[in-house]
Amino acid sequence: MKQRVLDALAVVLIATLFLSFVAFMSVQTYRSGALLYERFWSSQHWDQVQGKITEVQTYRGCGRGGRGFGLDLKYEYQIGTNTYTSDAIFIGPSKCYSQAKLDQLKRRFPIASTVPVYVDPHHPINAVLIRELGRGSIMFIFVIELALLLVTLIPIRFALRAWRDNQHQTQRLADVLLRRSEIDRSIRVAVKK
Repeated sequence: MKQRVLDALAVVLIATLFLSFVAFMSVQTYRSGALLYERFWSSQHWDQVQGKITEVQTYRGCGRGGRGFGLDLKYEYQIGTNTYTSDAIFIGPSKCYSQAKLDQLKRRFPIASTVPVYVDPHHPINAVLIRELGRGSIMFIFVIELALLLVTLIPIRFALRAWRDNQHQTQRLADVLLRRSEIDRSIRVAVKK
């Protein structure tokens, strides 16, 4: 009986620690997503300057199963007397594209072309060419949150099943002890007669 109680407490402790970790990771992911969306909204008010595309390289083999196409694009822009270099096309991490999206970006940003660059006025090192969230950023947040939800729900299901099984075993044990005490009482009554 004591071992079952200790086992149940161990399950509860492990589940509590695990759920605390998942909650912490969920909060961190939420914060990352919130910061990404905050950056997206603030970028709508960033200063526009002219920049120049200095490098365009494509490669195959990124993304799920290596079927995506990567684009390494670098550009320079000037704020005052300082020249900055960036490779950010979208807000957030987006470096892998479909063939159609890659072709569209290559046509839009050919090497040596002059392009509008959107620059954070408070941190001029932060710049983008397109003030949109990249598809990868949105998918990243969605997939991480979904994974955290599943990782949370699966152990809860097993913990509830273990608790329910423990309750059933405790009830069966109580029933056996009750029947045994009734049998003992019946034997004592029969012996006294």
